[in-house]
Amino acid sequence: MKQEGAQYGLREGDLKRVLLPEHVSLQTGVLYAWWVKQHRAAVDEKLLLAVSGGCDSMALLYLCLPPDGERDHVVIGHVHHGTGDFADQAAELLASECRKLKLPQLTQHVSITEERRKQSGFEAAAREVRYAALERMATEANASVLFTAHTADDLAEGFLLNAMRGASISGLSGARVARKRWIRPLLNRTREELRGFAERAGIPFLDDPSNVDERFTRVAVRHQLGPMIREQFGDGAWRNLARTALHLQQADSALEMEAARIHLQVLRRRTPGWASIDARRLVGYLDELVFRVLRCSLADVLNVGPGEVYLDRNERGWLLNLARTRKAGTSRVIAGVTITVRDDLELSVYDESTRIRMNLPGHVVLPDGSEVHVELETVNPGAVSRVQGSERPGFVERLDADAVGLEAVVQPWQRGDTFHPLGSRQDSVRVVRRLRRPAHERTGPLWVMRTEGGEIAWVLGERIAEPFRVTEKSRRILVFRYDPPALKPEG
Repeated sequence: MKQEGAQYGLREGDLKRVLLPEHVSLQTGVLYAWWVKQHRAAVDEKLLLAVSGGCDSMALLYLCLPPDGERDHVVIGHVHHGTGDFADQAAELLASECRKLKLPQLTQHVSITEERRKQSGFEAAAREVRYAALERMATEANASVLFTAHTADDLAEGFLLNAMRGASISGLSGARVARKRWIRPLLNRTREELRGFAERAGIPFLDDPSNVDERFTRVAVRHQLGPMIREQFGDGAWRNLARTALHLQQADSALEMEAARIHLQVLRRRTPGWASIDARRLVGYLDELVFRVLRCSLADVLNVGPGEVYLDRNERGWLLNLARTRKAGTSRVIAGVTITVRDDLELSVYDESTRIRMNLPGHVVLPDGSEVHVELETVNPGAVSRVQGSERPGFVERLDADAVGLEAVVQPWQRGDTFHPLGSRQDSVRVVRRLRRPAHERTGPLWVMRTEGGEIAWVLGERIAEPFRVTEKSRRILVFRYDPPALKPEG
């Protein structure tokens, strides 16, 4: 599981080293100078600024303006949405300022499909494509840090919006101060402060017409609830909403760290793309922690940070239900991961679309790092009895080459898979009912090998199928060897 947090040893909750102190007056270059002083490791590394051309981001540009000899340390990243005259005007304004200030600039044009707009809504879809474009530009610029101009107003608005949606602690926390290379150093400053700085310094900017369109929920909160709260309860009440969100970020980080600790306790085994956890050890924990532990498990097999695994309300309920009921055989796909209840809770990124073809004889490496080696042996009549059987049943097996054929497909076990186990009178038995080893002794997903005709000839590490066994009539024998994947280290 990848660790959350930014570079230079920052943790998400370490606000003092990330937020520009409130006592520091806003002036050109002050944020850049403060950041370099705080994080000396960053002096020779590049910083990408997300600048739209609006007031907040143009203020950010000038707050981060380096001395003349260090201008190449900062790169301006601009996302052109192509949604009207404002987009073109903002791009022209920014290009002009970057030329004047001798700052390198990157621009990416993005668009939002109608399908994506219907799925997520315009605001969410625009945010998703904008963030993805900024990530690409940060990578292109080799920037280790990406600054955005989010303010305390964004936190307050987000808190109210998410509270009305019944959000959890994570949702109420709003935009994170620091996550991976994304840094929001102005979350303790208001838009009014940034506008005041921009006007005093003569910084050019454009007002986005979408910021006054109250058809967008956030804009309605900004222009209706915001003024009402300030008028009725004072500016301090509005800022306190943002402070509450920052406090919740600290609490959210603490819960994440506790969940990561518990995750390592309940984790039995893991290989690339697969993990097995003992859900019984989660009994007694509150749902909020259980959910976070399971999200850590999902992140583990997806090889991302927990914050990158988004689950909607239904998926959250399904996940908790699987862990709480632990009904054997139950399976569900959540966030692209197949979760199956056996003795343990098994999570795997591999599904029916994972198909590895192999020529026989031959050798393949499966996605989880395990390997299958197949060699061909020719035997003389009467010698078959000496080659039957296996010193390692399930791991080293001999099958009739003519029955198996010239090609095979290895894929993960799927619910409902059946085969004819060796020595069984029943010719159609569910695979999971004839496993030699209990689930807690297995490493990695359960793989099956199918012939070109689709029949299961071998359950890797377990059993072969009766129709493919070596008989006295066998003259060509395929010797299969399965080497399970190595366990991933903890951490």
